[in-house]
Amino acid sequence: MTLRVRNVGCNPTLGYIAGLAGNPRIKSTAGTGISEYSQLLAKDIVTYQDRIAVKEQNLREFLELCVVCCFSRLVSSISF
Repeated sequence: MTLRVRNVGCNPTLGYIAGLAGNPRIKSTAGTGISEYSQLLAKDIVTYQDRIAVKEQNLREFLELCVVCCFSRLVSSISF
């Protein structure tokens, strides 16, 4: 199960700890809160996950463009 945060999926528990989204599966009845430090660390992790996902998407698009370019060069070099 992936929670959608900022158009990118992240771990539901991590999103809850970061304070970015609620998670109905996590009960807050234990009486202990999440420290500000833990929230900041979780937000940093989510931010890095977002950045990595964007870079992966950019790389995927670039590689697809390279494949199309190479294929078109190959086809144009073949004469019938």
